[in-house]
Amino acid sequence: MGNAGRPKQFLPLGRRPVVVRTLERFLPLRNVRSIVVVLAKKDMPYFRKVAGSLLRDPRLIAVCGGRERQDSVFNGFQALPSDVDVVLVHDGVRPLVERRLIRSVIRTAAATGAAVPALPLPDTVVEVSGTSHRTLDRDRLRGIQTPQGFRFQVLQNALEQARADGFYGTDESSLVERLGQPVTLVDGSEWNFKITTRKDLRVAELIFRRLAGR
Repeated sequence: MGNAGRPKQFLPLGRRPVVVRTLERFLPLRNVRSIVVVLAKKDMPYFRKVAGSLLRDPRLIAVCGGRERQDSVFNGFQALPSDVDVVLVHDGVRPLVERRLIRSVIRTAAATGAAVPALPLPDTVVEVSGTSHRTLDRDRLRGIQTPQGFRFQVLQNALEQARADGFYGTDESSLVERLGQPVTLVDGSEWNFKITTRKDLRVAELIFRRLAGR
């Protein structure tokens, strides 16, 4: 997917890049004190070009990512002010995240230490082993979204311990859970999907205007 190989976060949504639309969901929130955008080094000049006036906001910082997602999150975390209370980790290609969901994750993470949005799975799920499979209880399974939220110290401990151990998890919540910190689930949103295919982008275009101002 992409226009001439352009990364999906730079594809147009409502005539502006997806990553810019994502930033626009967070920047108006008064309790968001700092936003770190993590990008591949080669993409940094283009981001600075398309972000335009958003870069005048002193809360917005852009840093280079690492080899894996976890390395990129670590780099972004290092750029945060140390007096931040709650840290959110969000996919730049989830531009339809609702502000009520962002606020819900912030509140819950502040109260419990760690929170992630989750949705029930709509389809039957099977566990495959060779040529056989086992149907799993869908009622006990959830699909995890972002933003994932953590108290600053909770995420710092998890990232630093994983780095020291050479451990790579599936996401930030898995790093936190391995240190014994429970992660609270909050209700996710069907609109908060990742744009990974052309179909996703077409659906996002259809509902983009309905989300404006929410």
